[in-house]
Amino acid sequence: MARVCRHHRLFRRGFTLLEILSATMISAILLGALYAVYNGALKLRQKNYGSMEAGLPRAYAAEIMDRDFRNMLPPVGILAGAIIGETSEQNNTRYDRAEFFASTGAVTDKEPWGDIQKVEYYLADSEEGDTEGDEKNGKPSKDLVRAVTRNLLASTTEGPIETRLLKGVRSLTIAYYDGAVWQDSWDSTTLDNALPKAVNISIEFAPESEKEETEAPLELLIEIAASAVSSQSGTNVSSR
Repeated sequence: MARVCRHHRLFRRGFTLLEILSATMISAILLGALYAVYNGALKLRQKNYGSMEAGLPRAYAAEIMDRDFRNMLPPVGILAGAIIGETSEQNNTRYDRAEFFASTGAVTDKEPWGDIQKVEYYLADSEEGDTEGDEKNGKPSKDLVRAVTRNLLASTTEGPIETRLLKGVRSLTIAYYDGAVWQDSWDSTTLDNALPKAVNISIEFAPESEKEETEAPLELLIEIAASAVSSQSGTNVSSR
């Protein structure tokens, strides 16, 4: 009888304090590892979403700019005008501006003015910040603006329609290729109404915070279609 009671007491014995502490430590380690994995996956997903959200407007802006500059018109003709490329630099940061005419206008019932329009690209202070622009990483960020004038035959002066293509822009650099070297600026009125052969556009972005790495700039190398056609025509004439 004593042996049976002793046998039951052995089976009713609970966990020791050391076993409980060991189990608690193991559980804490497992939970910590699971949290680290989950937290890392969550941050990676947020980073990917942020990259996708930032990439969509940049891809759209790149498409619009490529179309406008590629279809730049020579500065001669009734509706054509001068090609002006101005450069401005402040604190080693470029704030360039381009003004030209392009055959990229869409003819609609509300805008029956042909496909030639005046296009401008420049940086402007952010609408979401103060007059100095949003402060990002200690430097003011700008918005990339595309301004379009559709009715070139208006009897009264009409203001251009502005579209803010990109936000958080730090600098805009536009270079013009004359067939031999790259120029920082362009003025067709002093260059015998010459049309650049190509343009090289670089857009740098301001990081959201000091901890974030500087993003790669948006780079565009665009050949001017009208210039390429005129060059081919000249080559064909000279070869005859």
